[in-house]
Amino acid sequence: MDLVETSRQDRLIDAALELFAGRGVDAASIKEIGRAAGAAPGLIYHYFDSKEALLAAAIERHGFLPELRCMLAIPPQSPAAEVLPQVARGLYDLLTERANLLRVVMARSQTHPEMRQRMEALTTEAQALLAGYLNSRVEAMELRPHACDATARMLLYTVVMWRLADAPVAQLDEAVAVLLDGLTANPSAPVPSVGIGNRADGAGRKRPSMPTAATMDPKRNR
Repeated sequence: MDLVETSRQDRLIDAALELFAGRGVDAASIKEIGRAAGAAPGLIYHYFDSKEALLAAAIERHGFLPELRCMLAIPPQSPAAEVLPQVARGLYDLLTERANLLRVVMARSQTHPEMRQRMEALTTEAQALLAGYLNSRVEAMELRPHACDATARMLLYTVVMWRLADAPVAQLDEAVAVLLDGLTANPSAPVPSVGIGNRADGAGRKRPSMPTAATMDPKRNR
């Protein structure tokens, strides 16, 4: 395939993806895609059998997996305090760059089992890579022992939901900091334990000890 044909296909794919994101795959028509790409509908069918084929080509061209694999190929000796914020920010930026594809894939996975399976396979691989790294930091005693698979899934899902909600990225940094504080083997601000009858109230003052028979009987206190 020469460069002209490749460029033409890329233009069709990009036009289709933008329409799919804005109108949905079912609502967008081949005629509309052709108009957006400046091509006749017949030319689209020359390259792609259907809208599903166009969507598959868009996923192939703009998919997350290659970048995600590079992002999660983390040296095990790298400290989690540095790595997890970088992973969260990197994934957020990637999803921002591929926002149209994210919207299409998330919507399509609700109604099409094959898309759901594709997303689950992507999530499973990313989760396994991140969990393997977290395990290495548990072994290094930077993180306390915990369910690393669950933590990896929670972090990945949090970033995806943050991007879909268009929430402030600065607050994502704060959420990752809270997660890290809970996972760190030596938390920065441990809460001291206090004994019964000597507990602190909400303002940090010691509560008075509970009265006993000895303290309540004045004769015993003479």
